[in-house]
Amino acid sequence: MAAVVQQGDWAIFRLTPDKYHYNHSPVSGRVLDCYEISGRYHSCNPGPVVVAATPYSKNKRVVTIIDTEVPGGSRVGVVAMIEIVALMIGHIDQCYSAVAYDDPRPVQIGMMIERGRPKSLYRPGSSTDVLLFEPGRVAFCDDLVRNRFRSGVQSRFSQGFGRTLVETDVRVRSTIGWKRDGAPDDRQ
Repeated sequence: MAAVVQQGDWAIFRLTPDKYHYNHSPVSGRVLDCYEISGRYHSCNPGPVVVAATPYSKNKRVVTIIDTEVPGGSRVGVVAMIEIVALMIGHIDQCYSAVAYDDPRPVQIGMMIERGRPKSLYRPGSSTDVLLFEPGRVAFCDDLVRNRFRSGVQSRFSQGFGRTLVETDVRVRSTIGWKRDGAPDDRQ
């Protein structure tokens, strides 16, 4: 799996305690794998934690691998959704629901999930999500790309990346991009 998304496109979503606590599926596709990687509970603020690795690689994580090249899929290749619990977060409930928040079910290998549907819930609060895409398969929205390296802006949440990345507030279920060489209707 790592080789598929290596050198690919990525997005990081930092969810603060005052934000919404559900994660929604970023794409439609079939779950190839869903597994937990143990770790400690560090802050998701890279400043105090970064030494040789980021806090995103040290905290407890749930990784969901989604194949979007299936009937009804988003057609952007394989996507890895990594949910990262941080300090004061106890658990990530995998509770996918195809209709509103009704009848939640655990995410399982082979399950078809739809973009925008509730996938999981941070308990008791929020943390960070990382999306990894295959190289060249997704075109991010122009405003996000333009804002990413805007000069004169500091963010303490991206200091560990070697350069400041500007945070953009993104609303729940907002479009962040679409299938490269596709129409904006092919949003992700």
